[in-house]
Amino acid sequence: MLLSLPAHAQRSAGDSASVLVARADTLNRESGPEARRRAIALWRAAAVLYIRVGDTLHAAESHGRIGLAYSSLRNADSALAAFRESLALGAGAGADAAAVFTMIGNTHGRLGSSDSAVFYFQRAIAVAHSSGNKLLEGRALSDLGGEMNDIGKPDSAIVLLHRAMQLGLEAGDKLDAASAANSLGLVFRRMAQFDSALKYYNHALATVREAGDREGEAFILNNLGSVLWAVGRNDSALAINRVTLTLRKSLGDRAGTAMTMNNLGTVFHDLGQLDSAMWYYRQALAARREMKSPADVGNSLLNIGTLFLQRGMLDSADAALIEALDNVRTSRLRKAEGSVLQSLAAVAGRRGAVATAVRYANQALEVRREIRDAAGVAQTLGTMGDLYHVAASSPNLAVATSYYDSAAATYSEVGLRAGSDANRVSLGEETVQLYRQWVLALLARAPEIGSRAAALAALAVADRGRAQATLDLMRDTLAMPLRAGADLVQEGEKLVASVTRPGVAALVLFPTADTLIQFVVKSSREVFVVRHAVSVDSLARWVLEFRASLGVGNATLLALRGTPLERESPSPTPRSSAISDSAAWRLSEILLPTGVRQAFETSREIVIIPAGPVALVPFAALPSRTSAQPLLPNAALRYAPSLAIVAYAESRTQRPAASVGIVVVGNPAMPEVPVNDSQEPLRALPGAAAEAIAVARYFGVEARTGNAATESEIRRLLPGAPIVHLATHAFAYSRPEDARQSFIALAPGAGADGRLTVSELLDDGALRLSANLVVLSACQTGLGDVRAAEGTVGLQRAFLAKGARSVLVSLWNVSDVATSALMDAFYRHWLRDPDHPSKAEALRRAQEDVRRTPRWGAPRFWAAFQLVGAE
Repeated sequence: MLLSLPAHAQRSAGDSASVLVARADTLNRESGPEARRRAIALWRAAAVLYIRVGDTLHAAESHGRIGLAYSSLRNADSALAAFRESLALGAGAGADAAAVFTMIGNTHGRLGSSDSAVFYFQRAIAVAHSSGNKLLEGRALSDLGGEMNDIGKPDSAIVLLHRAMQLGLEAGDKLDAASAANSLGLVFRRMAQFDSALKYYNHALATVREAGDREGEAFILNNLGSVLWAVGRNDSALAINRVTLTLRKSLGDRAGTAMTMNNLGTVFHDLGQLDSAMWYYRQALAARREMKSPADVGNSLLNIGTLFLQRGMLDSADAALIEALDNVRTSRLRKAEGSVLQSLAAVAGRRGAVATAVRYANQALEVRREIRDAAGVAQTLGTMGDLYHVAASSPNLAVATSYYDSAAATYSEVGLRAGSDANRVSLGEETVQLYRQWVLALLARAPEIGSRAAALAALAVADRGRAQATLDLMRDTLAMPLRAGADLVQEGEKLVASVTRPGVAALVLFPTADTLIQFVVKSSREVFVVRHAVSVDSLARWVLEFRASLGVGNATLLALRGTPLERESPSPTPRSSAISDSAAWRLSEILLPTGVRQAFETSREIVIIPAGPVALVPFAALPSRTSAQPLLPNAALRYAPSLAIVAYAESRTQRPAASVGIVVVGNPAMPEVPVNDSQEPLRALPGAAAEAIAVARYFGVEARTGNAATESEIRRLLPGAPIVHLATHAFAYSRPEDARQSFIALAPGAGADGRLTVSELLDDGALRLSANLVVLSACQTGLGDVRAAEGTVGLQRAFLAKGARSVLVSLWNVSDVATSALMDAFYRHWLRDPDHPSKAEALRRAQEDVRRTPRWGAPRFWAAFQLVGAE
C-alpha cells in the first residue's frame, strides 16, 4: 500500500514529474535512437512520480509517450506493453481509450501488421464517436485512411480522410483538418493523380502557415516538392526543397533536414548535376547513420547506388545497393525494396549477368505489383525488355517487344491519372527511352516478320510515343489506356492510310541516342526506313549553326532573355562561314538524303513529323550543294507533332473560308509586358495594321486594330470564327516552367491584361474553336518548350488543341514588311488561284513570290512560316 504524501510533497513530486516529461519531450524531438531511449527513461520516472501522487491520468499519458517512442524504435513488444499499461492506469474508457487505441493502431501499422492496425483504429473510432469526441474520432479516421492507402485501398482512404477533414473543422481544429488534407495529398500522389495531390497539399499548407505551425509547414513543403519532382518540374521542386531545408535547419529537425538533403540530391540527380547530387546524398547518409535509422539509411544508399550505376561504377553501385536491400527489408519498406531490386537488376544487366538481372527484376515486379505501384511496374517491365533486347548476348526480340508493349500499356494507365496537361506532358518524357528501345527492337525483327511489317509496327510505336497529351486535348477527353498485344502492323497501316493520298506523302523523324531513324511514307503507301548514325547533340549543334547561317540566331537563347522580341527588330547578321555552310549541308544530307528526295519526286505535298532539335529546322530552306534552289522547291510542306494528330485534325469539319465571323487583328493597342524588374509597353506595329487591313479585304470584313482588338473581345469571337488572323507581337518561352506563359499580344481592357497566354487558352474549359485556319503572324509563334515526346509546347499546340484544323506559325523574328507581303501573297494564292491550292501549297507559292523579290531573297525573310496540322 502506498503511503499518502503530504500536500507540499505531492506538489513537489508533480512538479518534478512535469519537468521530467518536458525534458523527455525535448530529447524525443532530436529523433535519434539514443535520445529516444533516454526520453523513455525520463517518462518512466515521471510516471512513477505521477502514480505516487495519485495522478493516474498523467501517468497514463507518460506510458502512452513511452509506447510511441518504442514504436518508432520498432520495439513492438515494449510499445504494446506500454500502451496496455496506459489503458490500465486511466485510459480504459472514453476519449482517453480512443487515443490509446489509435496509438496501438499506429504501432501495428508501422510494423506492417495491417489487420491489427485496422482493428484498433476502428475501436478508436467507435469509442471516440460514442463519447462525442469529434477531435479524436477525426484523428482515428485520418490514421485509418492512411493505413488504407498503405494497403492499396485508395477509394476507402479518400472517403475516410474526407470525413476526418470534416470532423476536424467541426471540432474547431484546423490543424487536424490540414493533417487529413495532407494525407489526401499522399493518397492522390500514390494514385498518380498529381493535380489533386497538389490541391490538397496547398490547402494544408495555407492552413498550417496561418496557424504558425512551422513543423507542419516543413512537412507539407516536403510533400509538395515530391509531387513536383514526380511530374518532372525539377526547377520548382528545387526551389521548394531549398525553402524546406532552411526551415528544417532552423527548427533543429535533424531527421527532416536529412530527408530534405536526400530530396535535393534526387532533384540534382534528375537534372544531371551528379556531383551536387552525390554531395547531398552523402550528407543525408552521414546524418542518418548517426541517428541509427535503418529505413532512412536504406533510402540514402539506394540513391547513392543508383548514381554509381549511372556513372558506370558497378562495384560501388552493387555494394551500396546490397546494403540498402538489407536495411529496407529490415524496415519493411516495400516500395523502397522494389526500387532497390530494380537497380540491382540494372547493375547485373550492365555486367552482362542476364540471369541474375532477370531474377532481381522478377522480384522487383512481384513487390511492385503487390503494393500496386503502377509506375514502378511499368519501369520494371521496361527493364525486362532491355534485358532480353540489349543486355542478352543472344537477344530474344519477341520477348523483349512483349515486355515493352506491357510497359507502355501500364504507363498509359498512369498517364490517365496524371491530372493536368502540364503533368501529362512531363510524364510523357519519362517514356521516351522505352519507346526508343521498342522501335529499335521492332526494326531488328525485320528478318523474322518481314521488312514492311517491321517498319509499320515500328512506325505505329513511334507515333504512340508522340504528343499523346496534345491528342487528348484535341479530343477533349482522355483516351482509353493502350492495350497490350494490339496488332501494331495493322495500326501502322491505318496511320499511313489516314495521312497519305494521291500526291501526299509523309516523313517521320525519330531520333534515338545515336541514330536518326526516318520513316519515309510514299503517297503510294509504300513505307521504308532510313537510318543515320548521328547523335541528338550533333543534330542540335548543326541546327543552331544552320539557323545562325540564315541570320535568325539561337531561338532557345533568345527566348530565355526575358525580353519580348519585336516583330520588326533587325535580324542578326547572317553567317556564311564554311562551318555554317557545312552544318546546313550536313542537315540537308541527313534530313533529306538522295533516296528520300527521290521517294518524294511525285509528291505535291509532304507531311513532316519533326522531333527534338529538328523542330527548329525550316525544311523549305534546306540548301542544295549544286543549285541555288532549295532542296524541295516544288513540294508544299506541312508539319505536325504526330501522324495521329494530322489524322485527327483532318477529321474536323472544314468550314468555308467565306463564312461569317472571320477575325482579323492587326497592331492592337499594345499591352505592358515584364522586362527585367519593370513593366513596359510593346512597340506599335504599323506594318501589322496594314497587313490586317489587306487581309480583311479578301473576306469583306473589318480589321480590328488599336483598342478595337481587346483580348476579352477576341476571346469572345474565337469560337465562332472560321478564319483567325492575328498580326501582332508574340513571345515564346522555352523554359518548361514558363512555356505556358507564352503569349499573343492583344489590347488590354475589361479586366484582361492583353496577353493571351497558352495557359489561358488551354485552361478555359468552355473555349472550343472551329477555325479552318489560325494565322499567328508574329515572331516565334512556332517556338516554345521543345520536348522529346510531346513536341513543341507553345502557342501552336494550344490553338490546335482547342479545335483549329491548322495553324500558321513562325520559327523566328520576322521582318514586318516582308511578312506583310508574304501574308498578302498567301491569301491571294489560297483564295483566288483558279486551281484552288491547299493551304500548304498556297504558302509554298507565297514563299516563292517573296524569295524572288530581290531584297527578300534570303531565307530569313520567307522561310520562317510553317503550316501545322490539317491540309
